Amino acid sequence: NNYTEYHRISGSLDFEFHNIMIEEAFVFRSSLLQCGYLPVPLYSGSKAPCENNWIVKATARAGLTQWSETVSAGNWNSGILCTGLFGIDVDVDDPVAADAITNALIDILGMSPAKRVRGQTCSRYLALYRAGGKPEKRKVGKVNGYKVDILSDGQQCMAHGVHPSCEMVEWITNEGRTRDGIARVPSEDLPLIQPCQITEFLARCESIFHIEEKDLPTPEPWTRISREQCNYTDEDVADLVANLPADTGYDDWVAVLSAIYRSTDGTGLGKNLAHEFSRKSGAYSMSSVEEKWRIFRSGGALKHDFGYLLNRVREGNNCYLTPSFRAKRFSHDSGFASPVVGVPADQVIMEADF
Repeated sequence: NNYTEYHRISGSLDFEFHNIMIEEAFVFRSSLLQCGYLPVPLYSGSKAPCENNWIVKATARAGLTQWSETVSAGNWNSGILCTGLFGIDVDVDDPVAADAITNALIDILGMSPAKRVRGQTCSRYLALYRAGGKPEKRKVGKVNGYKVDILSDGQQCMAHGVHPSCEMVEWITNEGRTRDGIARVPSEDLPLIQPCQITEFLARCESIFHIEEKDLPTPEPWTRISREQCNYTDEDVADLVANLPADTGYDDWVAVLSAIYRSTDGTGLGKNLAHEFSRKSGAYSMSSVEEKWRIFRSGGALKHDFGYLLNRVREGNNCYLTPSFRAKRFSHDSGFASPVVGVPADQVIMEADF
């Protein structure tokens, strides 16, 4: 059910894989139109719309029953315009909290006949409903991996193709778990819910998360770092991997592996480091690491990079220095200037390391 399984089916040839996905996209988008949904073309392997004015163009497809537009190797992922819909996007990795959120969803909103999932172990999902009243996008949560988003007017949800995590998107419907199940659930069969129910549901989510929405912290993005910016070495990457804590879940594992791939330009050293990091988890699988590496090599790597690895290590040890910086800092022959008087040492270190 993942990207690499498609590669095996197609003889591991990228162009055959793209042809499969292009054909599926044509059929899937036509079926969406026939079920009353408005398809949105997305970049392949991405959740991002690939059209300018995509909301206007998707809205203009209302009433069509067949997809006739070009599908290429760059746009075979598909989304659904959420106009008139509520997409309850549950991004909760903690299994206890995820179960509590699901119970609240069923109690207040009822069971949706269309639930989007990915992977066999990922607890994240999206449930679709029809929207009554005046829908609006809302969210509640702590940080990524511990939040609930309400997608509605002016937004879209990914519905078919390869998720950025490199897993195939699937739908759980009355007929079971399939890649195109939503395309056989007419939009009028989705339960109709009101904004007041969303408010009640989010209030329950806040109670489960033990937070108040107004106090939500915003995660700080890592600073992107290239070799040209700080001249980091493979030794630096290896040292970071050695100091990384074990992964805290599937998404964290994929993010770290992708950052290793980008930091080492996908070399054999990088793959060895990916295995080294993965062995820190009891769920280590050699074949899973090899599959992810092949996916990254085919263009499926996320945007995480050296800066992501550095920040992850410094979350647990804010005094950490890369080997390159330690060499510069403590070598008498490096020509490294002494810290400026009046400037905190840790500030000087951060500037030099970035």
